[in-house]
Order: sequence, then structure tokens, then C-alpha cells
Amino acid sequence: MGFAVATLGAVLQWNFWEWLAPNRFIVFFPVVIITSLLGGLSAGIAGTLSCTLFAIYYFFPPLYSFQIDGDAGFAPVLLFVFSGISVSIMNHILKRRQIKL
Repeated sequence: MGFAVATLGAVLQWNFWEWLAPNRFIVFFPVVIITSLLGGLSAGIAGTLSCTLFAIYYFFPPLYSFQIDGDAGFAPVLLFVFSGISVSIMNHILKRRQIKL
């Protein structure tokens, strides 16, 4: 539930970040970090995937569809998914180590 609220907040603020046009995924990184810290690994991965879908829908032409025109759009999407899942895994490992100490 928390990742849905955080993702919705990121989508609502994307209009204010027009100057980040080529790097709009930066808006969604706090969502991924917060959901993975608060919800664990599964919430972090779910947050990453939902943010990816929102970003594809709103940021990549043709707008308001889940298609990506051209090969240039796949690189940032794959980079975001890879980094979001990596952050979720690292937060999960960090939480497990802190509990054992």
C-alpha cells in the first residue's frame, strides 16, 4: 500500500521536473528507496516495477501508452529497473545484517 501512495506522489510531481527531461526517472528513485527500506525486498521490487510502468506510460513517446518508440528508450528503462532492484536487494541485505548484530 505504501509503495502505491509513494508512486502516485512521484507521478503527480513529474510535471514540476520538466528540466529533468532526459532523466525523469530520478523522480522515482526516492520511491524505490523508501519502499525497499520500509517494506522490504518484495515491496522494493513491486515499487520498482510500478514506477517503471508509470514512467513508460507518461515519459516515453508515444505518450499515454505502454509502447516505447525506438531503441534509445530501452536503455534508461533497463537501467532504472536494474538499479531499483539492486537498491532493494542491498537494503534487504543491510536489514538482515543489522538484525543479526
